[in-house]
Amino acid sequence: MLSSTINALKRFYPIVLLIGLMMTQSCSQKADVLGHFDKKMVKGKCVQQQIITLSEPGFLTNIFLYDQYIIAQNRTSRSIVSYSMEGDVVSEYHKPGTGPGEMSEYSNLWVVKQGKAYITDSRSNKVILLTIDPQKGELVFEDEFYIDSGQIVSLDVCAPDRLFVTSAMSDYKISEYDQKGKFVIGYEKVKKTKMTPAKVMESAYRVTISPKGALNSGIFNGELEFYTFENNIPELISTKRAAYYVKKGGMPPRPSVLMTTSYNEGYLISNSLPDEENASLLEAYTQHGEFEGFVVVEDQKDVDVVLVYPFGNDGLIAYQQYIWDEKQEKFNLINNELVISEIQ
Repeated sequence: MLSSTINALKRFYPIVLLIGLMMTQSCSQKADVLGHFDKKMVKGKCVQQQIITLSEPGFLTNIFLYDQYIIAQNRTSRSIVSYSMEGDVVSEYHKPGTGPGEMSEYSNLWVVKQGKAYITDSRSNKVILLTIDPQKGELVFEDEFYIDSGQIVSLDVCAPDRLFVTSAMSDYKISEYDQKGKFVIGYEKVKKTKMTPAKVMESAYRVTISPKGALNSGIFNGELEFYTFENNIPELISTKRAAYYVKKGGMPPRPSVLMTTSYNEGYLISNSLPDEENASLLEAYTQHGEFEGFVVVEDQKDVDVVLVYPFGNDGLIAYQQYIWDEKQEKFNLINNELVISEIQ
């Protein structure tokens, strides 16, 4: 069994690495999207609160507020950056490579909790932990550990010593590890089928923890699996499809779900929109998986797309603005600004 798993990993290794690459380039190309925006289903909008001009610009992903610092991954410099609320760089963790404490180009900053930043590296199949100084905002390497099942895709923290991990081609939909990387238990056994490039991509899910449950979202297929915590263990209660999702077909595929976050006791997701839509939207769901409606982020008059990320626990979001370059056929940043808005 172990040898067959290793052979499968070797066979699909370049394909699995595309998962990380697709997530880092989720706004680089347009997508063929299915869905319908019903204006009667709008439950809120984002009102701009602050604009921060960044001293070190770049394509930021997974933007977090920790104390009075902005922690984000700068895809342009391939580093984890700590900014002040004025936009100045106070600390930068930049160690490219595949050795101890180093991050390859397939690394992702997934979560900042309890003063730690958790980074996954799908090339080395490991998790890197950084500590954040609450007074100075400095980023310091603390530890790392390797995942022994599948190819790591995402991570969230349920409690200080309970890490929930999703892996492509794993035996489980969600695997639990402790803070030292020891496997504890797996949830929702995966049915083994013949592996193809499409199957590998469909097995890539992103896990998001909420106060009373978890959301496991299919990055490429738009499926949403909602879990509740019964006796402190996640139990699958419902499965839905995102209101907007990318049409199947084509390699490399385009991500359907770009971001998921816990909001109140439910969830918000951000995904790809078709070209004809004139606003960037979030989808809101309850903890049990009922669709509550859309949150309008921004009218797209001079903007083609925004990538939205949660910013603290008070209903704030952070995003950058992009415009489509017809000649180069990719999205480019409009400016060096980080927009902070409040959901109302």
